[in-house]
Amino acid sequence: DYVAFRKASSKWSQSYGYQLMAFDRYCQEHIPTHRIPDQATIDAWCVPYETERITSCGKRVAFLPGLCKYIGVHAGITLAPPQVPTRAGSHHLPHAFTSQELRNLFIACDDIVRLHKSMETLLRTWAVPAVFRLMYSSGMRTKEVRMLDCTDVDLEHGVVNISRSKGLHEHRVSLHPSMLSYLKEYDSRMRSVMPGRKCFFANSSDQHYSSSWLEYNFELMWHRYNGGRVV
Repeated sequence: DYVAFRKASSKWSQSYGYQLMAFDRYCQEHIPTHRIPDQATIDAWCVPYETERITSCGKRVAFLPGLCKYIGVHAGITLAPPQVPTRAGSHHLPHAFTSQELRNLFIACDDIVRLHKSMETLLRTWAVPAVFRLMYSSGMRTKEVRMLDCTDVDLEHGVVNISRSKGLHEHRVSLHPSMLSYLKEYDSRMRSVMPGRKCFFANSSDQHYSSSWLEYNFELMWHRYNGGRVV
C-alpha cells in the first residue's frame, strides 16, 4: 500500500524500492508475527554496520521517514523517524553571488568559443546563455528548465508550464518581458536549424540536455572569470 501511495504521488524511486525490500526481509527475520514494524526494529535497522560508511548508511535508511509518517497517518501508530546519518561538515554552504560574479558568468556564457563547427557546438552557444538566464530570472529548478518541451513554453503570453518537477509540483511561471524577448530570439534561431523540434532546449538529437551537461557547463562558465568553487 505504501509503495502504491508513493508511486501515485510521483515520489518513488527504484533505489527506495531496493532498500524497502531489504528492510522487509529484515522484519520477516526479526519480527515475523508483526504486520507493521515497531520502533525497536526501525532503530536497530538504522544502526550503521561495522564496515559501512556513514553515507552508505544514510542511503540505506533514507526511505524510512516517509514510511513512518505513512504508518502514523494510516495505521494510527506513532513511530519516530530515524535521523538519517550524514557525514559531519559534508554539506556545502550556499554561495551568495555578487553582482560582479553574475556579470562575469553571463559574459562567459555569451562568449563561448566553438572548438569545431558542428551542430552540437552551435546549439551549445545558444542553449548555455539561455538556460542560465532563465534559471536566474525565474527561479526555476535546473530539472524544470532542462526538461522543457516546446509545448510547455508559451512565447505569445510569456508563460512557462512546468510539468516535470520534484514530485507533484506542476505550476506555471510568468516570464519577465526581457526574458521573453530573449527566449523568442533563441527559439527563432533553433527553428531555423531544427524545425519541428520537440525539446525547447534541444541537443542535436532533439533530446533534453542531461544534468551532468548542465553542471559541466556551469563550472566552465563560472571559472572563466570567477574564482573559488561553487556547486
